[in-house]
Amino acid sequence: MKKGRKLFIVLGIVILCLLAIGVVLNIYVKGKIENELKKEFDSSALNYDELDVNVWGGNTSVTNPVYIQDGITVEAREIGLTGFSYTNYIFNGKIVIDQIELVEPLITINTDSTLASEAEKQAETREKDLIIKKLSLKGGHFRMVKNDSAENSFFLKINSLLLEEMIINENTSERKLPFGYENIIVETDSLYFDLNAEHYLSIKEVKQNSNSLSFTNLKIVPKYDRGEFDRKITYEKDRVQLEVPDVMLRNFSWEFKDSLEVKSTEAIIADANLKIYRNKLLPDDNRFKPLYSRMLRNMGIIIHLDTLKVQNSQIVYEENVLESRPPGTLKFDDVNITVHHLSNLNMNSDDFKETTVSAEALFMEETKVTLNWDFDVRNTRDEFNIKGSLGSISADAVNPFVKPTMNVELEGDIESLYFNFFGNNSEATGNMQLSYQDFKVNILKDGEEKKKSFLSGIANFFLKNDRIDEDVEQEEIRVDRDQTKSFWNFLWLSIQEGTLKTFL
Repeated sequence: MKKGRKLFIVLGIVILCLLAIGVVLNIYVKGKIENELKKEFDSSALNYDELDVNVWGGNTSVTNPVYIQDGITVEAREIGLTGFSYTNYIFNGKIVIDQIELVEPLITINTDSTLASEAEKQAETREKDLIIKKLSLKGGHFRMVKNDSAENSFFLKINSLLLEEMIINENTSERKLPFGYENIIVETDSLYFDLNAEHYLSIKEVKQNSNSLSFTNLKIVPKYDRGEFDRKITYEKDRVQLEVPDVMLRNFSWEFKDSLEVKSTEAIIADANLKIYRNKLLPDDNRFKPLYSRMLRNMGIIIHLDTLKVQNSQIVYEENVLESRPPGTLKFDDVNITVHHLSNLNMNSDDFKETTVSAEALFMEETKVTLNWDFDVRNTRDEFNIKGSLGSISADAVNPFVKPTMNVELEGDIESLYFNFFGNNSEATGNMQLSYQDFKVNILKDGEEKKKSFLSGIANFFLKNDRIDEDVEQEEIRVDRDQTKSFWNFLWLSIQEGTLKTFL
């Protein structure tokens, strides 16, 4: 009994000593951490309610931390740190942490304030490597603003985020994204991005894991109705409405080097609904409009999509040309587009491929339209080849566009149309075949359905009617590009030139 009692007493003393040592170490380490935090941050930059340390468990928690410096504000309900490796810190000079968890963080970046300190940030160096095996966020928000009184220019509500094998060292601190990682899993509840003065982007849900990135309910939304939109802008500009239920990028990856690099083997956009409205009564925007190859070549980010697919989608384009009539409408249903090698990555490579586009759709709810288009992003003359076809369509089907925009009404049928154009930034040349039957043009009185009989008669006198049985091909079509207009305007002018040569 006496030996057992002595053993019990000795064990109790050892436990008490360990507890005492733990308390002392906790106080020592807590003081050490607080001193390091004071050295690292100004007293006004970092504040918190409580710092708790458990040396034996290697755990630390910070309650209600608030960090404010250089236009960046980080708040959280709690930051928890578990599994700090003392041996790595003492013997290898590395800070290794099993897990850091941020609970309900709110991160705000004031972009006006952060610009001034960019040069100072680039000069910073890191003495010790920091390795975090798991960094997780539970709930929280991320927002960007231009100044303290401005509305959000970017807002993200985070459900959860997990970064695995995160590392910060001297090499990563020189990058625009100052850390590396092996895997990321993220789920967001909502995303808002201010695209420009007239539109914003919203996404209901974003999910990313090691293999894919998906968006649910992606929208581009105008901030104003058509009337107010036209009053807000000072020159012609597209009012865009886009709704996409699902977007999927397979084998998705991204990283920061000199700029952001985004890669995916396959991107799929399904069931999209795109509406574009333009008021042609406003002054022209006379700025230079680059072709798509130049846009990709000079894009501020690096992008590489092996394949991009648009499936089962709809495009409606409306153009307001005459005050006396409603906008003209062009409608494309069942739109399916496949783009191969949409890329500006490694443009100096010998095996860099051309970008190819193939598309088909139901035009004006009546006939099939096809398009095949290719260009080389590296070509500084922005050379391209585009060809396509239009099946049989009645004049009644195209009148919803030509009546409001051209003040004419058509009669008859177009039996077929084929075109093949080669172009560059300055001009396009090519050929076109057009067959039609019993075609007539009625020039209308302004704001009325009645035709101007005399002018209509003169126009129809010069029309070469009923050419369905002839091989009507125009081989010497040439059009100069108006570089203040878009690529699609360039294509339309080429088709228009071929049409006029056929009709007259």
